[in-house]
Amino acid sequence: FILIVHAPGSLLPTIRSRCQVVRLTPLDANELMAVLETAEPPPPDDPAARAALVERAGGSARSAILLTQYGGLEIAQTLDGLVAKGKSDIGGAYRLAEAVAGRDQAIQFD
Repeated sequence: FILIVHAPGSLLPTIRSRCQVVRLTPLDANELMAVLETAEPPPPDDPAARAALVERAGGSARSAILLTQYGGLEIAQTLDGLVAKGKSDIGGAYRLAEAVAGRDQAIQFD
C-alpha cells in the first residue's frame, strides 16, 4: 500500500523504518503546461495568462486545473486588483463575492 505523509517525523519509528521515501517536487512550467494540454478546458493561449497560471499553481497540476476549469485565475486576478488598490472598494468586493457565490456549489476551495 501507499502511505502519503507530509511530516515523516510524526510517524511512529516502527512504521517509518519500514517505508521507502519517494520525494516529489513541484512541476516546472513546461511540465505543467503539458499536463494542462490534456485537460478540459485547455490552458489559455495568451502567454501572460499562461505565466500567471504557472505562478499561481506553484507547480501543482491540481491547482492549475482548478484555476482553468472554474475561472479561478480571473477571480484571483480580480482579488489582487482589489487588494492592490490599497483602499476599500466595497462595490468591487461585493461584485467579486456575487461572482464567486454564483458558481457551482460542488466546488471545494482549499
